[in-house]
Amino acid sequence: MPEAAPACRWDTAATWTFEPLDTAAFPAVDLARHVGSRGGCLPAVFNAANERLVERFLGGNTGFTSIVDTVGEVVAAADEWARPPRDVDDVLAAEEWARDRALAISSGGN
Repeated sequence: MPEAAPACRWDTAATWTFEPLDTAAFPAVDLARHVGSRGGCLPAVFNAANERLVERFLGGNTGFTSIVDTVGEVVAAADEWARPPRDVDDVLAAEEWARDRALAISSGGN
């Protein structure tokens, strides 16, 4: 869409304007902040669930707008992963759990 915006020219100075984040339009940001502040394995849970759901979306198996809602459901069910990991195996187990949970939820199972 050539009319949408002029092409970027990296050899010319430009002005960028940054606006406050629209959290209603981008709800995943607040969810990411939440898991980041809680810590433990929750950031790994968030990321793994998101990866699984994006994979399913790209395969035509879930809707785009359901990704963040389902990631939120996975995070909400992940209380056992809020504790600090003992080792990398804990992180890998949290990721596996999150991928499985995301698949179950997005496939209609809970």
